[in-house]
Amino acid sequence: MGKHSKVIRLACCRNIEIGGVRQWLFIKGKSMNNPFLLFLHGGPGGAEWPLVRKFNLPLENYYTIVYWDQRGAGKSFTGTTPNMHVEQFIADTKAVTDYLQQEFLQTRVFVVGHSWGSLLGMLTAKKYPHLFEGFIGVGQFVSGKENEAISYQFTKDCAKQRKNKRAIAQLEQINQPHPYGTIDPDGKWFNDLLIQREWLFRFEGCIYGESNRLKWALPYFITPEYSWLDFVKFLKGYYYSLRLMWPEIVKYNLFEQIPQMEIPCYFFIGKHDYNTPFELAQRYFEQLKAPRKELIWFENSAHHPMYEEAPKFNALLIDLVR
Repeated sequence: MGKHSKVIRLACCRNIEIGGVRQWLFIKGKSMNNPFLLFLHGGPGGAEWPLVRKFNLPLENYYTIVYWDQRGAGKSFTGTTPNMHVEQFIADTKAVTDYLQQEFLQTRVFVVGHSWGSLLGMLTAKKYPHLFEGFIGVGQFVSGKENEAISYQFTKDCAKQRKNKRAIAQLEQINQPHPYGTIDPDGKWFNDLLIQREWLFRFEGCIYGESNRLKWALPYFITPEYSWLDFVKFLKGYYYSLRLMWPEIVKYNLFEQIPQMEIPCYFFIGKHDYNTPFELAQRYFEQLKAPRKELIWFENSAHHPMYEEAPKFNALLIDLVR
């Protein structure tokens, strides 16, 4: 679809070179006169297009939705990927935004970042504020070390409250001999992280009031743009990206590194989120300086309010663009 298609419906998948690596974009909208809504998925490596497609497509009446499988994630996973570093992802995000603005002659871009994507979005918007109309953080990442300490303690407390001996034993074991969250040289940290996140899911600190994994996995099998092979790539890409990037990500502290933003910032936070603990997001929001800022609570959500409470999430973004 060329540069003169501003007023017709757009629905396409594009495999383009970004930072020297072929990566996939999914673009859907009713009119190219609408601003872009660029989704930055979590993880790292946690491709989310099938979930966005299932829960958030009503937004395409008001935005042109742009979803991107980042390097090493989802359809963009190729087995091995160079330059899996935060600065490269910032450069990739800028390249994607430049591509959209030049290819489709639309300069208005809102960016939505989920979890790891919220860190990536904040870092990119801080460095290139002129590119974006506003930033929406969902499951907002704030400080890696505090994040892991709070998340671990919540999970351990839940295990004790429920008298789950297996969970207690596993959680106490991964906290020895170093505090949970330590990146140990022998790589034990990775398995520890997976164990803690598994129990966090079971104790509803990741998805609130919903233990049926099939609900969240099924979209990956029925989304037209994803094949069964792509689902395998999604799983491999998630573990690949997380293992490579987590030691760097966990060092970030936005209290110190981004005390101020030059664009409007909106935090959409689940009241039960202990993956990126809601209390950290609230404390950061209170300290953050921005030309406009707003924190919206999702009372029945944990880490995924855009899917857990999709109608509310969609309505808020529609109000924002209006």
